[in-house]
Amino acid sequence: MTQLQHKHKYIHLLLLALILSNSQTNSQESPSPTPLSSGEDGEGGGSGSGSGVIKGFCNMTKYSEWLLKPLGDFDVPLTGDPNFFSITKYDLSATDGGDGSFNLRVGEAIQILSIKCYESMRQLSLDLAGKHGPVSDYNIYGVMCSEYCLKNDLLRNNFLKDTGCTCLDLSTLVDDVSYNMEGDWCNQNSGRILCDVLDRCGIWDCDINDFMCPRYEYNKMDTPLRGLGDCLAAGWKVKVGLVMWGLVALGGGVLII
Repeated sequence: MTQLQHKHKYIHLLLLALILSNSQTNSQESPSPTPLSSGEDGEGGGSGSGSGVIKGFCNMTKYSEWLLKPLGDFDVPLTGDPNFFSITKYDLSATDGGDGSFNLRVGEAIQILSIKCYESMRQLSLDLAGKHGPVSDYNIYGVMCSEYCLKNDLLRNNFLKDTGCTCLDLSTLVDDVSYNMEGDWCNQNSGRILCDVLDRCGIWDCDINDFMCPRYEYNKMDTPLRGLGDCLAAGWKVKVGLVMWGLVALGGGVLII
């Protein structure tokens, strides 16, 4: 073999080594699945977020862990209300040498929150006994802006956004013995509770899998002397109304609302 042929063979081997090296590097640095970007607040359900959630994937293990987390990890000021968390009275750990303390878990809390939201809504209907007409928008606002309904929606929707799950992913399966309706988890939203109890279902025709859609529709409703359903201006219009009423009263006029 001539010296020129040796050079050509060496160059070919070197080029082959470079090609193989680049191929291996590209395979190791292949891009990971694109995270699901978050939508605008108030414009849809909580099935995605900007926290690296993979679209279409629901981590049920993380859901089970979330349900078992002590509620102390979350901002729920109602933990000090004995009527709200009466379950804490039934802790038996002290009989086994414990101190009797009890940490309410998220799974228990969201059930209590949704039940309290439902009961508060139903009470509005019961209060109409012997009266005429529907429940007033003013009274509905008070329940929809209660801590029970707001915290229920907040905790549930935050989990959906953080994990990429949908409410149907977390609902009872059809072949489960406890199944009683499609999307039972989805129906725990305060907007759907309002629709179920008082038949105030809105006009958006929200998809069952869009957890926050019914609430977002209510958030855009403006209740006289209350404000928008997002509850951010709660009380502001009441104060303005009282001031206007006082001014008209002093002037001997009549205030029409």
